[in-house]
Amino acid sequence: MVSTRNHPKTFPAPDLSPTKSTSASSSSTSPTKASRPSKRSESPNTDTNESTALARPSARRSTNAWTHTATPLTFVWLAISLPLVLWDTGFVLGRPHTFPGGKWHAPFSPYAIYVHIDDLYAPAAWERKDGFTSAQGTLNLIETSVYLAYLKVVGREAGIATLVGFAGFIMTLSKTVLYVFVTHFGEWVSLRQHDWWTIFSLWIFPNGLWIALPAYLTYSFGSQILQGLEQAAGLPQKKNK
Repeated sequence: MVSTRNHPKTFPAPDLSPTKSTSASSSSTSPTKASRPSKRSESPNTDTNESTALARPSARRSTNAWTHTATPLTFVWLAISLPLVLWDTGFVLGRPHTFPGGKWHAPFSPYAIYVHIDDLYAPAAWERKDGFTSAQGTLNLIETSVYLAYLKVVGREAGIATLVGFAGFIMTLSKTVLYVFVTHFGEWVSLRQHDWWTIFSLWIFPNGLWIALPAYLTYSFGSQILQGLEQAAGLPQKKNK
């Protein structure tokens, strides 16, 4: 007889291994892998540090910015000297028409007195072709252009303004000192025929003023340039006593 095959008993339900499930869960939450920072998480901090490092020099530059402010004395000097220098230049370069009796003499009528005091301005100097006075008048135009350039940039570009102002004042100082030396080494021929009061009031005083104030302003602007160079080099600033 053929008998039907039967299992002696039903298959038991599959058991889930607690060891494997625990190890799987523990491996998915491994502290070593979880605590390891990713490159993406590091990049924001790195970028922040780099941007901070780049921002520090600019902040330092803004803190140590060099400034220049024109003093009231500078403005007063330029307000007085520029019109007078242009007036003097007009007389010198307009000779002989600006001499007494010339067609352009009217705006320069005070020079009718001065040409008898300073021989370099007299018709005699023009007739003997003395070129010093005309050369001085040409330098006056350059000097005036430098001062106008200073007035244009002052308050905006500290370094440029200080350098241009220094150049203008040292030019005025040097030109006036040269003018005095020419008279001195010429044995004062153009002046000695006058009394001392006339020489002092019409020659020594104005020329002395054109030496003293530009000398002081040259020193002032030069000190500011030196201060700016020391500041750029990172040297300690000197305290004013």
